[in-house]
Amino acid sequence: MPFKARGPVIMPHSVAAAAAAAVVLGERIVAAWNELDQRIIDTAVSQWCTRLRACVKALGGHFEHKL
Repeated sequence: MPFKARGPVIMPHSVAAAAAAAVVLGERIVAAWNELDQRIIDTAVSQWCTRLRACVKALGGHFEHKL
């Protein structure tokens, strides 16, 4: 008796298409990352310690209003 699959089956061509889509996605992510303004990243990093301390002081609760 032949095997009958239950539910969706991934065929080899689907795997190849998914792999190609993953490569394209990776390329787009890298391109978007390279277009980020470094000043935005620097500002976020510089604010991190202040925000982390406020979060700890609030015991993980709401702290945005205390910044």
